[in-house]
Amino acid sequence: MPSFVIHYITGNKLLNDIKMNEDDKLLFLLGNLIPDSSKNNKKDIQKEKLITHFRRIEDSNTNLMAPYPNDFLDKYKDLINNPTVLGYFYHLWIDRYYLKEIFTNNFEFLDKDYNKTDYLDKTVFVKIKKNNNIITRKELFSYEYLYDDYTTINNLLLKKYKLEFNEDNIRKVLPKFKNPGIEEVDYNNVEQIISDMKIFIEESKKRNNNELKVLDKNEIINFIEESPKIFIKENKELLKKYKYR
Repeated sequence: MPSFVIHYITGNKLLNDIKMNEDDKLLFLLGNLIPDSSKNNKKDIQKEKLITHFRRIEDSNTNLMAPYPNDFLDKYKDLINNPTVLGYFYHLWIDRYYLKEIFTNNFEFLDKDYNKTDYLDKTVFVKIKKNNNIITRKELFSYEYLYDDYTTINNLLLKKYKLEFNEDNIRKVLPKFKNPGIEEVDYNNVEQIISDMKIFIEESKKRNNNELKVLDKNEIINFIEESPKIFIKENKELLKKYKYR
């Protein structure tokens, strides 16, 4: 899944193309981040994400367990004009598109005999397509590889897009944030989201290294540039309340 920072940047990129007042922008950005809140119980985090990300149980044995944004939309379509609900939907849409565009283009999952597989219980290795290196699946989803790359790319992206996270501004709209509520997520964790976002940004700013081990910088940048445009194109009816720039 994309990092908090990638979600924040793609959220701001979308807001460059549709018009909202300042409070609604902040509510949208919070809605865009809240699906990744958790109760800090790592053992159960994937069970939480099954619910908060509108995944389907039948996909549990796949390597790319993507959200189903339309399942969210079926349930909350009458509230989609609320910026927090639209932000939540955008998060799920971005996650699904990211898995399709970034993970599929960058990684190939392999079984013990190095044959391609889509099944989680058969996956042992992962081929990094940009350099053909092969590592274990456990290594890919570790702080040595993928999550280390996220820290590096976060720093590069924050510099490129010159974005800051204004914690004080975000907090101003918290009293409005819980209405309407999305029952799949725990709104008591919103403070955690704000704190985590600040921590991730501060950690990223300390990064001096620009080398990525498994991700491709140009693909990430292209994803950020193109995904808001594609979202608008695919969801014109949902966005009819908003004027395009």
